[in-house]
Order: sequence, then structure tokens, then C-alpha cells
Amino acid sequence: MSDLSNGISPLRDLTNKYKDSKKPNPSEFSMNEKLFLGKIALFGKEDLFFEKISNKFDITLPTLPNTATTNDKITALWLSQKEWLLVVNPSITNTEVESLQNDLSSTHSLAIDVSDRWTTINVSGNKAIDVLSKGTSIDLDNSVFGTGACAQTTLWSVNVIIYKIDEKPTFDLFVDSTMAKFLWQWLDHSSKEYVYE
Repeated sequence: MSDLSNGISPLRDLTNKYKDSKKPNPSEFSMNEKLFLGKIALFGKEDLFFEKISNKFDITLPTLPNTATTNDKITALWLSQKEWLLVVNPSITNTEVESLQNDLSSTHSLAIDVSDRWTTINVSGNKAIDVLSKGTSIDLDNSVFGTGACAQTTLWSVNVIIYKIDEKPTFDLFVDSTMAKFLWQWLDHSSKEYVYE
């Protein structure tokens, strides 16, 4: 897996500016970038594939559409019947990922390190749903889109994966790194009525 600690975030200039800006209501809406998260694209369907993932990372891949499973090291997001995105924290080493790729070589499956492709923006606050709803048709209310739900959608005009962490609410937005600046600026602009004087 990529050594993310040596990477340069596409949002480095914008996040510093955001932290220093005047925001009197951070409880209404706040956002930050989650750094150093690895991402693995998984493709497979046979029982042996599921068994190897479970044995390797002590996690059961979700099989219901738009759901996720998580433990203290990994979050597995359902993307399709044969596709998942594993979001891994820095405690998972390159060696573990490489050994997973080797383990899966005996199955009709694939594990690809896509860490460099995705930037993760975390948003939270009482108005987080209001802000996100300005750019997506998905109903993000807790009664419909509860904790652990995930979906591939467009936010404004950007393709994203939305993952709901809790009902505060808190969300992780996984966005292509080439579009991260655009999405960050849109979120900043769309939240101004809630967080700026």
C-alpha cells in the first residue's frame, strides 16, 4: 500500500485556510480532511474470497446494498454485489495488504491499492444534512439513511461515496483526489449561512 505519510494532500492549502477562518458555529457544521487512510478496492464473489477477507482482517464484508461493516482497523463499504471499498487506518501495514493480494491469487478475485485515488472529507454538525442535501437527491435523514449506510452518488456535480458514521450526524465523503478541491470549496460555500457571521 502507498506510504501515505509521505504524500501531499490536494487540500493542504484549503484546510489550513479553513481552520484559520472565522467560524462562530462549528457545532452547526464543520469539516476536515482525514489523512493517512488507506483504501483497497475489492472485487470477488466466491465463498473462499469472503473467508480469506474475514480471516485476514477479522471483518465480514457487507452483502446488503448500501451498508457497511467496521472494526477498529477497517471499514468495509458495499459498492455492488461484487465490489467493496476497504478503508483502512495506518495500523494496517503494506505487508498485510501485499499478503492479502497474494492470498487472493488463488481465487477469482482482486484487491487493488487505490489509496492515492481517494481523498476523505469528514463533515459533521447539526446542519450537515442540510448542507449535503443542497447537492444530492439522496434522503440523508437518520430515519432513512442511518448509521452505517453508504451510497455512491453525486454531490453537486462530483462523484462521491457518502458514508454515515453516526447520527450526530457525521459523514465521511470519499472523493476522487482530482476533484477534492472543487468539492471542498462547494462545501465551504454551501455552509456559509450556518457557520460564518
